[in-house]
Amino acid sequence: MFNLIFGPTLAAVAFDFFFHEVDEGLVVGYVSLGVCIVLALLVAGTTYTDEPPRFHWAFAFLGFIMSIVWIYIIANEVVNLLEAVGDMLQLSGALLGLIVLAGGNSVCDLIANFLVAREGKP
Repeated sequence: MFNLIFGPTLAAVAFDFFFHEVDEGLVVGYVSLGVCIVLALLVAGTTYTDEPPRFHWAFAFLGFIMSIVWIYIIANEVVNLLEAVGDMLQLSGALLGLIVLAGGNSVCDLIANFLVAREGKP
């Protein structure tokens, strides 16, 4: 329910489309929020707790799309944070990119190596 109500609204905010006017006085974010609340009430009224809903695939698809939106939001915030740190330390964007790229590529290897070493394997 929560994902159905706030998912499209968060996507509209993330892509800077929330306050875009489609028609005079008709704002995309408010329309999407209203439609999503109506859909959530419809889902709440037509589903039962003892069986999965008929449109379970739609929830899975919405969850997948929202995970992409969350990755987009977090990546943009990390980039903005790194740009601010680079400005404070007077480092170039290329140097920051190399540092973050090297660190980001090594984190998965670090976790995998740590787990293998913890198991006692070479």
